[in-house]
Amino acid sequence: MSQLGLGEVLQLRGWITRGQLVRALAQQRKYGGRLGTSLLEIGAISEERLLTVLAERAGVSQGPIDGLRDLPKGLSSLVPTELARRRRVFPIHETAGTLSVAFEDAGDLAARDELAFATNKKILPLSLHEARVYEGLEGLYGIDCPPRISRLLKQLNRSRTASGSESGEFKAAPLPPSLDRLGVLNAPLSAPLPRSHRSQKPGPQGEGQSSPEPSPPAQQAPAPRTRVQIVELSPSEREELSRQMTEKELAAMPLEQRLLRATRAPDVGEALRTGLARLYRRVALLKPLKTGFKGWMAHGAGLNAKEFSDLQIGPEEPSAFLNLILGGSLHIGPMARHEANRRFLSCWRGAAWPESCGIIPLTSHRQTLCLVYVDTPLRTPEIEVAQLRKMAVHAVKAFENCILRNRLQSEKARNSV
Repeated sequence: MSQLGLGEVLQLRGWITRGQLVRALAQQRKYGGRLGTSLLEIGAISEERLLTVLAERAGVSQGPIDGLRDLPKGLSSLVPTELARRRRVFPIHETAGTLSVAFEDAGDLAARDELAFATNKKILPLSLHEARVYEGLEGLYGIDCPPRISRLLKQLNRSRTASGSESGEFKAAPLPPSLDRLGVLNAPLSAPLPRSHRSQKPGPQGEGQSSPEPSPPAQQAPAPRTRVQIVELSPSEREELSRQMTEKELAAMPLEQRLLRATRAPDVGEALRTGLARLYRRVALLKPLKTGFKGWMAHGAGLNAKEFSDLQIGPEEPSAFLNLILGGSLHIGPMARHEANRRFLSCWRGAAWPESCGIIPLTSHRQTLCLVYVDTPLRTPEIEVAQLRKMAVHAVKAFENCILRNRLQSEKARNSV
C-alpha cells in the first residue's frame, strides 16, 4: 500500500494544488477533523475524486452516498450504537452471513475485527469520507451531526441535486439480452430500428398512416445441392481435434471464465499471466515462502524466465512487496529504488523503470496465496484499480476451488485404501 499521505497523492494526480493543500491543512489544524473534510469545505476537490482516492488507499470499494438518511431502521440492531459512534461506522446492507459496513477509515483492521466479533458476521468494508459517515450515523442511529458537518452536507447535497446526480434524473439499466429479443431496447438512440418496428411516417391522408409495405423480393431459384462426403475420424484424430479446439476457445475466453475452468493452481497462474498480458506490458506472479517470496510466472519483452524463477527476496529486504506480505491490501504508485526491486526488474532485460505499478495480494482466510504485479497499461492511461480488484476476487475463488478439489481427492484416496 502506498505510504504517501492523502494530500500528496491528490497532488501527484493533479487533483489539488500545493496552495490548496496548505490552506486545507491550516483549516484542519484550526477546526480538526479529516483532511478530506477541509478539502471539500474549501472546494478544492470534488466528492467523487475524494471517495476514489480514499477507497484506493484502503483497498476496498466505495460506499453509496445517496439515501444514507433513509436506510432500513432494522440495520441499527446489527451494530451497537456505542460501537458505531466510537468506530465511526454504520451498516448498509446485510446478506447471508455478510454485513456491508461503511467506514470512515476502511483501512482500520482493528475496527474490522471488532465489528466481526461483535456481529458474528463477515464484514465487507466500504469507504466513505467523514461527512457522509456522520450523515449515515444521524439517519440510522439519530446521532447528531456537528454544525460544521451539517453545513458541508447541505452544500454537497445541493450541488448533487443541481447536477442531476441524485434522484430526479432517472437512468434505466440495460435489459439483459434474454429479455431484449429484438435487440433494440439497449441500442443507442442513433441506431436504426428493425423494419417491423420503425416509426410510422405520416402519409398524405393524415397522421399515423403507415407507409405501404415494400413488395417482397422475387424468389430465386434454389441453389443446387452439394453432395457432402462424410469422413470418419479415428479416435486419436478426434481427440487431437478436440484438444486443439479447446486451446483456441481458451485463448479467446475472458479471464474470469478461464479462472473458473482451472482445476490446478498452475492453471490459475497461467490464466492470470496470459489474461493480464493482454492489458499490461509487464506481468509477474510471486509465491510467498516462509522466508520471503519467489518468482513463479511472468510475462514481458526481454524476460529471462530462468532468472525470474530463481528470484527470491527475503523478509528483511525493503521492497514493493513487503508491506503486502505483512497484510497490506493494494499498492498503486511508483516503485521505490530499493535493491530488491532492482533485482526484480532486472529479470526483464533492458526494461525501463516503471512510472507506476500495481501490486495486489490474493489472500484467502488471511493467508497470502500469490502476489500479482502489473505495470504499463496497454489499453488505458492508468492502472485500473477496479479491474485489479475484480480479477483478485475471481482468482481467489479459483485458487480456493483447486485447494478444495485437492482435499476431496486426497480424502477419496485415503478412504479407498
